[in-house]
Amino acid sequence: MGGRKTPLCVVFTVVERGGAEKVTRVYEKMGIEFHYRLSGEGTASSDLLDILGIGTSERDVLISPTNRKSAENLVDMIHREGLSTAHTKGIMCVLPLTAASMKAANMLLSQTAVSEEEGSTMDKGIKQSMIMIAVDQGYTEAVMTTAKEAGARGGTVVRSHIMRSKEHESFGGPTFAGERELILIVASRGERNAIMERVDAVHGGAADAHAIMYSLPIEQTAHLN
Repeated sequence: MGGRKTPLCVVFTVVERGGAEKVTRVYEKMGIEFHYRLSGEGTASSDLLDILGIGTSERDVLISPTNRKSAENLVDMIHREGLSTAHTKGIMCVLPLTAASMKAANMLLSQTAVSEEEGSTMDKGIKQSMIMIAVDQGYTEAVMTTAKEAGARGGTVVRSHIMRSKEHESFGGPTFAGERELILIVASRGERNAIMERVDAVHGGAADAHAIMYSLPIEQTAHLN
């Protein structure tokens, strides 16, 4: 990625079904301890799956927000040693986070002080962003209503599972680990800031929804008819 790198990023990993637990154990040794697990299905042909050594089209998808140093250490380790210790096949990539709620940013930066630029508007050159809001089950409708009041036009909700760890439970309380719902919203930079600030004020912190937010840059968009 050219230019100044954002201090926070997302490690996005797709592995064969059942591989998520193995991969997270490797990631956690590199300081990446926070993971959302989704279930997916690949679209590759059976021939390609055989070539890649992946025996099934079913996938585990990991979304792992982290700090830049931990992600770069992981990439360096994979380039040197691969992920043979995980005993699974797949692919990973690192994406920049252009914004995050202060609670999430503080956690990912190991409780260090986060400036307004780092915790809220990291990349002022991005025109559109994907906002990812993680909430406890049962609060999606309320959070989406708040987001719409701040300018969101709509969103997509997917079920996820947080890979349990002591860090997760101490960060968000006893209800934070386990099943979560992710609200995905596409917004312009100006809309993004307003939406994230409003949702954080109403549903973040110690609120019942335990909402935490991230924003990833969108380089190109297209409407499909």
